[in-house]
Amino acid sequence: MISAVGPHQQRIRKEEGFYTTPELLKEIKESHDHIVSSSPINQSRILMEKFQNALTIYPAKGMAGSVNSNFYEFLTMGMVPYVIGSGMLMAVFNAASKYFEPFQAAKASEIGKKMALGVLFYGILKWLSKSFIEIPVYLKTGINVNLPYKTTKNELSETPGTEKGRKLFEYHKVYESVDFPRWDLLYDLKEGKPRNYYYDKIANKMGLGNDLVDSDQEVKPRIKETVIKTRTFSTISSYIWAGLGVALAAQDAWGEAFTNKMGSIKIFSKDFLERSARGFKNAVKELYQGGVYKSKTKAIAGRTFIFAAIASSVLGATLSMFNFFGKRDDVVKGKIDYDKDYTVG
Repeated sequence: MISAVGPHQQRIRKEEGFYTTPELLKEIKESHDHIVSSSPINQSRILMEKFQNALTIYPAKGMAGSVNSNFYEFLTMGMVPYVIGSGMLMAVFNAASKYFEPFQAAKASEIGKKMALGVLFYGILKWLSKSFIEIPVYLKTGINVNLPYKTTKNELSETPGTEKGRKLFEYHKVYESVDFPRWDLLYDLKEGKPRNYYYDKIANKMGLGNDLVDSDQEVKPRIKETVIKTRTFSTISSYIWAGLGVALAAQDAWGEAFTNKMGSIKIFSKDFLERSARGFKNAVKELYQGGVYKSKTKAIAGRTFIFAAIASSVLGATLSMFNFFGKRDDVVKGKIDYDKDYTVG
């Protein structure tokens, strides 16, 4: 039953055989799985919400033996030890250096700063480098391998016979399972567009044309192939870039960029950003040239590392965007004439 609405809610529409309001439509949408924005701002908000739940709600449910604890919550809680462990690695030398003699404290501080930078660069480049492959794939094919959707979980009552449990939200990815993607969420994706709008767009970007009889059936195998390749190459490439980040953090160039005068410099100030950019530039140059003493062996190793990271992204993106191992020619084109009679045989 729909309750009465006030004068400001007189805009009532008839959709799919029943009368509803925009407010009720929103409530219906929120109660079902639905795709959400994949913008950087929304992705950051989702990440913060998951991390907050991993710190508070999920551990409490697990330790209490809740019947509503699930594998999604277990995997999400993996974020917590990762962050705590990173912080401990950053602090292991820096926190104790004040108890050392001046000479040992200076050496420990030098190592500690490089270790902190290594942890930071490892995480940043491991996360950022995946976009070096995923973004070109999206621009070429229209496939966002990280397309998120939101699902509502109505929890069971913790005590039999009492009122139902609370309502929680989970965030998954449409292509989270390559074998069983959430194809159903991609139909009727955009209001006012044809049911196969998403699949038509992918087919057009992939060069299959825009007049396919069943665009969804044609592009689904290609989407799965692209997702598998993109995910494989981006994962391999991310670890190469992460290793490169650790190598850059170990260079002596950072000591020249950040001197003892850093105490009066604020984080993210103009001076700090300039020093960071100069330190990064010099660290790349130092790794490329083989360190402070320009060792030929170290130079070969450093250049190999740098070019391997770049090549992994370029090669990974190229192999993911294009199919070099055969092309299907059995694409059925044409438009359905709805005025004709068809026999299913």
